[in-house]
This record gives sequence, C-alpha cells and structure tokens, in this order.
Amino acid sequence: MQELLDEARAVKAKYEAHWRELPGVSSIGIGQDESGHPVIVIRILEESPALKQIPEQINGVPVLLEKGSPVVAQ
Repeated sequence: MQELLDEARAVKAKYEAHWRELPGVSSIGIGQDESGHPVIVIRILEESPALKQIPEQINGVPVLLEKGSPVVAQ
C-alpha cells in the first residue's frame, strides 16, 4: 500500500502546478477510494472544457474530479 501512496504523491507533485492553472480547479489532494487505495482528488468549482484533458488515471493512480465549494483557510 505504501508504494501506491508514494506513486500518488509523485503523480500529484508532477502534475499539480499544471492542473491548478486549469479553469475551475479549486484544490488538489490525495484521498482514498472505497477500498482504501490512494487516489488523486481534484476539487472543481465548475465544469470547463479544459478539465477534459485530465486523465482518469495516471501511472495506475485514479484521478477523480469532485464538484465542491472553494477551500478557505482559517
């Protein structure tokens, strides 16, 4: 399981700057699927055509788009 988490971290580190530039992206993190496996979670504020360039999986790590509200630091 640690190898999967390490791969998810590597994918996030490699693509995060690019994804943050896409319209509608609010935040990017690492979460878990129903089985407890790591996934990249990209929270979006709204749909945009640019988001279609984000693949469903990179190097075996699923990439999920979740619609939500902006994350506000407190």
